[in-house]
Amino acid sequence: MPIWRKLRLCWSIGAPTSTASRTASWDAEIIDRLARDLHVAVFAAVWQRASEHAAGPHQSTANGYAPAIALVADGVTDDSDRAVAELDADTPALLEVFQRGVGRGSLRPVTAPDDQETAIVPDETTHEMALDGAVLNGTARTLSDTERAVLGDVPAAQVLTFFNRYTRDHLGEAIRTVRFRAGRIDAVWGVELADGREVVIKAHRQPVDVQAVAAATDAKALLVAAGYPCPRPYSGPDEVEGQVLVAETLLSNGAAPDGLDPVIRRLLADGLARHIDLLRQDDTLAGRAGTGPSWCQYQHGPWPTPHDPIVDFTTCPPGYEWLDAYARRASEQVLTYRSQDVVVGHADWYAGNCAVTGGELVGTFDWELVADTEAVIAGFAASCYASSSSAGGGLSTPEETLAFLQDYELARGIPFDGAEQRAAAAAAAWIVAFNARWETAMRPGLEDGATTALVRRRDEDYLALTW
Repeated sequence: MPIWRKLRLCWSIGAPTSTASRTASWDAEIIDRLARDLHVAVFAAVWQRASEHAAGPHQSTANGYAPAIALVADGVTDDSDRAVAELDADTPALLEVFQRGVGRGSLRPVTAPDDQETAIVPDETTHEMALDGAVLNGTARTLSDTERAVLGDVPAAQVLTFFNRYTRDHLGEAIRTVRFRAGRIDAVWGVELADGREVVIKAHRQPVDVQAVAAATDAKALLVAAGYPCPRPYSGPDEVEGQVLVAETLLSNGAAPDGLDPVIRRLLADGLARHIDLLRQDDTLAGRAGTGPSWCQYQHGPWPTPHDPIVDFTTCPPGYEWLDAYARRASEQVLTYRSQDVVVGHADWYAGNCAVTGGELVGTFDWELVADTEAVIAGFAASCYASSSSAGGGLSTPEETLAFLQDYELARGIPFDGAEQRAAAAAAAWIVAFNARWETAMRPGLEDGATTALVRRRDEDYLALTW
């Protein structure tokens, strides 16, 4: 943010209508913080010259004294390398601007829970962002690797301003507070708007299948209308300045469940069967959803282009040719036994993308769709349903895979036939193999990781599952 904008931000906090009363009205905290973060001479010059300009013909009643401060700032900051400490995400300048009607002209520190990274609020006149230096510490001062991959290597302030413009333009309100930042593939920010709405903004990693994102948005709207616990779409997919963004309600009830608990396992199986059944109502979804993210793309054998370029699937690590051969067998088995009845379901259905309270599924997240047969989608979920759960479950063993598939049959009310069982088993084997391949790419030259060791030890048991 240019220094003149930062100065304008500070100046436009509740500037009074009278030049004579303006100086007296400046909150002592504002002066203290400016004095600390700007060279004293610069601060004094800005103060004096802005007062002169504000009293003259450049005064703007519609926009406070922002134009005046903007006029003088360039002249003051010619020697900014020597005299000015930048008021950005790397400066411990913690100011929260109260919204109109709450306390115009007041400033107070912002604190946040230990597990949250950022707190920001917009200035109502300039809509620029005041960053919370006390909260922006450690990694919070910079973007995460995922955020940089999606949004570019830019300052956090720039991303906050970008998202703030997006919520104003598409949701009608500015951001009051950033509640959390997350995402393994896409950049996901939970925010609170000025009107109190809690919203999740997702910026999708390029390249983006906009049609598939639109299908997922339509699916969520359908599910919400049916009373299913998933986020209500607010806007999107919106193509904004080269980014594809969506906004939806933030579901904050419940907690990630223990997927290893048999009761929770049955709840997850029921939640999958229920939303697959509901989504049959829209017969356009399958054609738009496509084959899903990379881990669902078994159709051409090993390996699809990974969803994150951090790993390389183009060259088999020495000694792991067996894993490529196994994944090929899993792919061929799915293709041999899958039916032609294509449905759509959540492409990453596991405990970490669900919230449970009181034995009830109250939230589902990270909605990417995959179009495939019901048995294959159930097999995908069976391979990983306990992953990232509160009990730290990893990829499913063959026995855990079987237990989920049997629960799924009970939930849907119709057993899988023999061919569907083989397809589901091979789909689970594909997912486990995909994760093992990812693991080997991340651990070049090292001994087997946990998932790779599981596949090496139990490979045939997955493919042979029947019941």
